[in-house]
Amino acid sequence: MARKMNDRYVRYYTFGSAAPKLEEQKRGAALPKYKKPEKRMPIPFDPIAFLGSAVAVVLAVLMLVGMIQVAGAASQVHELQTQLTVLELQEQMLLERYQAGYDLNEVRVAAESMGMIPAEEAVHVRVEVPAETVEVPQVSWWDSVLMELRQFFA
Repeated sequence: MARKMNDRYVRYYTFGSAAPKLEEQKRGAALPKYKKPEKRMPIPFDPIAFLGSAVAVVLAVLMLVGMIQVAGAASQVHELQTQLTVLELQEQMLLERYQAGYDLNEVRVAAESMGMIPAEEAVHVRVEVPAETVEVPQVSWWDSVLMELRQFFA
């Protein structure tokens, strides 16, 4: 027994029911037709690729600038180290000349001729002065709060 297209064994819609009424299907329209995919238009300019390339170029330039700055700082460090060694040698020379320029015995004889004596032989006098007692007025709690507010807004 052959099935016919118009034969329906299950009918959902009956007059007066709450089921939605199905539209009548046309013959040969059992499966929905798929749309052909639309041809994509190629974009001659890709903004994401351009932005990525621009960021890469900027980062490369910044890296080169950083490397140049590091090289400059390293050369300055080298120059300062050589300058430091020269200054240390000059300091050593000046210290030797300073120590050779005076004699402790001559300094002691000159000080004694001016009337100076050793610190152990000096007479120490201690003078005590009684301190005057100054009475500080007691400030109430409210007055201290007002003074702090005045200082805060001054």
